[in-house]
Amino acid sequence: MPMLQQLDLTDQQREQVRALMDSNRPPADPAQLRDAEIKLHTAILSDTPDPQAIDAAKATINAAHAAELDRQIDMLTKIAQILTPDQRQQWLKLRSEGPRGRGREF
Repeated sequence: MPMLQQLDLTDQQREQVRALMDSNRPPADPAQLRDAEIKLHTAILSDTPDPQAIDAAKATINAAHAAELDRQIDMLTKIAQILTPDQRQQWLKLRSEGPRGRGREF
């Protein structure tokens, strides 16, 4: 997370965050999401759109996105507990200023 690099983390904090991020890899298979997106497009673009197939693909896509959001919230909550109150305030300030070319963060 690029913004964390601007928070002057201690070596211990940096190790804790690194360990947390290493152990919190996305469980979802990206191929499964791509497959659902392909099924959605196929159902929409067929000569006769298939509402049931559209709904099924939407449900799969929504479930994958919800699972990813839950994972991100869990990870950010744990990272917030590693930071000092001042670091959390600085992170909020950086977040409110916008990405300015940095990678997307939650």
